[in-house]
Amino acid sequence: MLLDRFANDPEFKKHQASSKKNRASSKGDCLDTGGSTTIPKTRARMTRSLDRSPTDVEVFRETHTRKRDRSIVEKRAEDLLTEFSANLEQATQQAEEEGDESAATVDPDVVWR
Repeated sequence: MLLDRFANDPEFKKHQASSKKNRASSKGDCLDTGGSTTIPKTRARMTRSLDRSPTDVEVFRETHTRKRDRSIVEKRAEDLLTEFSANLEQATQQAEEEGDESAATVDPDVVWR
C-alpha cells in the first residue's frame, strides 16, 4: 500500500526531513500573496496599470502585500523592504557626496539586486 511505502521508505523520510528543515529556515523564501499568478504576469499587469515598467521593488511590494488592508504579509518581507530602503538611501547619499550628477537617478533595481 502507498501509505506503508511512505511510512517505511528511507529515501522518502530523508526527503521529508530535508523539506521540513527548509520550511523552518529563516533563509527560505518569503510568503507571498500572488497565488497562482506568476511574477511575469504580475509585472505585465502592473506595466499596463502604471503605463511604465514597474521596478523590482514595486513588484515585490505588490506580491507581498495583503489586498484587503495593504499590510505587508510577513515580517521577513517587511525587513527586506526596510533594508532595501536604507541601502537605496545610502547609495543616493554616496552618489551625491561623490558629485555624481545622476544621484537623483540611482537605479533602485541595481540596489535591490
